[in-house]
Amino acid sequence: MTKKKLPNWTPDPLLKRHFTPTNESLYGECTKAKFKNINLPALQYIYNGNMYEPLKCLLSDSPGWVDFPCLVNGVAKQRFNIDFNHIRQEQGGSRIAGKSKDKLKYDPSQLFRYYDVTKKAPVLLEFMCIMPISQEYHRYITQDSAIGHITLPNFQQKHWPWFLKSEANFNNCMNTFKISGITYTWFVDHLSDINNPSIHNRLTVKQTAVATPIPPPLTP
Repeated sequence: MTKKKLPNWTPDPLLKRHFTPTNESLYGECTKAKFKNINLPALQYIYNGNMYEPLKCLLSDSPGWVDFPCLVNGVAKQRFNIDFNHIRQEQGGSRIAGKSKDKLKYDPSQLFRYYDVTKKAPVLLEFMCIMPISQEYHRYITQDSAIGHITLPNFQQKHWPWFLKSEANFNNCMNTFKISGITYTWFVDHLSDINNPSIHNRLTVKQTAVATPIPPPLTP
């Protein structure tokens, strides 16, 4: 049987942080590293305004990667410390963790490692309904979502993703990814009202093309 060719997971050399396969001889692990490295520039652009600035927790500013060696063999390792948290969390009424209103089917971590977000507008738009959060702060949000609904206004504006901090940033983002038919006011309203249906149920977007490369870093 012919051995399947391993995917090329090599990242953009300008990325300050990137993913490597946990096992470079396994097709599945190389595939996950490939898509995560493909997606980093796009996600860092919408969250930071700079495709090369590494992901960080938008609430604490703690870095998205932590350098901590393997306790078994002492080999240097970088640990990814980011969870992708849907902004809108609907409290269920029984003091259990809230439900992510803009989640379609798969967890964001699965979308991150199996889809090229620049080529699938619905997936990209779901990530625009998400904030990168440290695992510690994600626990806090989960705890609070059992008490009541959480929407965009629950977060101070200084913690919002870069693309939401101004209409100009939003328009730059939409133009970058060639997505039309959505306004800044509409998107902020969507994330501010827990009663709005899922982003997937509200929008059939038009993506005319994919911009390559992403424009130079913009001022947050």
